[in-house]
Amino acid sequence: MWEKFVQLSVQYPLDLLSHVASLLPVFVGVLFLNQLRPAAKLMVLLVGLFFLKDSIALYHSLRSESNLYLFNLQSFVEIGVVGATYAVVSPVSIKKVIISVAITCLLINVIFYSSIELSPGNLTVARLFMLAVVLMYLTRITNQVMVHNIMTHDLFWFSAGLLVYIAGTFFIFLFGRYLFEETTSLDTFNLYWNIQQVVYILFCIISAVGLWMSRFERSRPLQAV
Repeated sequence: MWEKFVQLSVQYPLDLLSHVASLLPVFVGVLFLNQLRPAAKLMVLLVGLFFLKDSIALYHSLRSESNLYLFNLQSFVEIGVVGATYAVVSPVSIKKVIISVAITCLLINVIFYSSIELSPGNLTVARLFMLAVVLMYLTRITNQVMVHNIMTHDLFWFSAGLLVYIAGTFFIFLFGRYLFEETTSLDTFNLYWNIQQVVYILFCIISAVGLWMSRFERSRPLQAV
């Protein structure tokens, strides 16, 4: 199994790098855990769950087993944790909307779920939900001037990272079934898969910066967001 791990790492270095990249925001988050707001702690939880998913996927790969179902399950995690992250910093009226839409999306995802193949429906629903809550949050804090210094605001960085992640993976996963077909050339698959990995690495870096910068936000009295 070790020999196969080395072989896969050499053959797909970006996969290994993206797997390790998850540890960056987790490390920063754990380092300053007591200084983080509940929303920031949920950010750390999300990336930690991504790392767990990648670890299980790697285990399946080493055993030459399908791991596509994990990407479908990840969509449930994205909806649940991202929804909770923005719900805890929203007023009651908006919080109710986020929770209601999240529950609806989770129910829709149950219909689309597949344990055998990649489900574009699962991944598309999750990305549309995340896009909606991120844009709603950014619009609210900018229109109402709710943050003194946006560069030290944890959810600004997390939102920016999510937008990069959503934009970079939306169409890739929308046509994911085609990419995983046996008729798809290896070069085509590698191109789009590597783009997805690079985008995820950027998301991890941006999230880590946000968690690091949030220490300075905690030292100032901020208006509730």
